[in-house]
Amino acid sequence: MKYSFFISMLCYLVGGCATQTVPIVESQEHDSAKVRFINKMGRTWIDLYPETECNKGVNVIYDNVINNAVRTISEGSPKRVGMLDPQEPTNRNIAEYSFKPGQLINIGVGGNPRGRCLGGLSFIAAPSMQYEVVLSEQQSGRCTLAVQVLSTVEDRVQRQPMRDIRPLVCKRAY
Repeated sequence: MKYSFFISMLCYLVGGCATQTVPIVESQEHDSAKVRFINKMGRTWIDLYPETECNKGVNVIYDNVINNAVRTISEGSPKRVGMLDPQEPTNRNIAEYSFKPGQLINIGVGGNPRGRCLGGLSFIAAPSMQYEVVLSEQQSGRCTLAVQVLSTVEDRVQRQPMRDIRPLVCKRAY
């Protein structure tokens, strides 16, 4: 009884235990774009936003012990889609998604208690490409949100900085 009440309260506090729908079209097609999100910063989250509404972000990764415990109970294993350079399969601060190519991938960051990690970026997901989005902390305590393109060269995974990145883009649907 106490355990189920505790889980219910945790679900309420962290925004619900039900799986949220990602606001970008996921795809399992052969030409889908794959994106790996890695959160290396404590008490900070990475959200995905639809093109039309910046206030409806959906959490992809929240680096928090309580939230990760809730996800373990409610969702099972962290999401993986078979990207290059496989990551630790049980690491809850890493999530992978396959998206329909040509979509605008809107990524926002927030939640750092010191307020040093707000903002975001956008890029277009190209067909059959793989990307790695890494949120990490600088020595100053501020965060960096970097996007790299993954590819294979001579049987080795290469990471190249993504060049066509823009600030978080949200078109209002008026």
